[in-house]
Amino acid sequence: MPYRLIVLLVLIGVTGALGVPSPAMANHEIVIGMQCDRTGATQIVGTILCPGKHDYIALVNSKGGVEGHKIKALEVDHEYKVPPGVESYERHKKEGAVSIDVYGTPHIYALAAKLTEDRIPGTSPGFGSAAAADGIPHRRHLLVAGRGGGGLRQEAARRQPQGEEDRIHLL
Repeated sequence: MPYRLIVLLVLIGVTGALGVPSPAMANHEIVIGMQCDRTGATQIVGTILCPGKHDYIALVNSKGGVEGHKIKALEVDHEYKVPPGVESYERHKKEGAVSIDVYGTPHIYALAAKLTEDRIPGTSPGFGSAAAADGIPHRRHLLVAGRGGGGLRQEAARRQPQGEEDRIHLL
C-alpha cells in the first residue's frame, strides 16, 4: 500500500508542478477523494484497507505533509454500489479533490470517462479495468524494495519460470 500512495503523491506533485490551480492548493491542503466499502459486499477488505490509508496519510501529515502541504482525505462509504460511487466522485470533485482513490472495478468502469474528461487522476486498489492491460497474458510485475537491491533482483530473476516475461521494478 505505501507504494500505491507514493505513486498517488507523485501524481499530485506533478499536478502541482504544472501549475494547475485547484481549491486544494489555495487552502494549502492536498485533497484526495477516497471511496471505501466498509458496509457492502467487499467490506472484509474495506474495513482493513481504508483505515490503513488514513493511518498512512496521518503518518505523512505528522512528518510535515508533502512539501509542507497536509493531505486531507475525504472518505465516502459507497457500500460497493456504483450509483453512490459516482455520486461521491462528483462530491469529491466539487470539494477540490486533485485525485480520486476509486474503490471497485465496476466503479472504475463507471468513472473512467469522467476522470479522463475532468483530468483527475484516479487509482484503484484492486485489479481495475482489463482495458488497462498491455495485452500480454500472465505478465507479472515484481516490486523489489530495499537499498542496493541487486541481490533481490537477481533472486527474483532466478525464480522466474522459463519463458515468462516479468518486469522487475526496483523501489
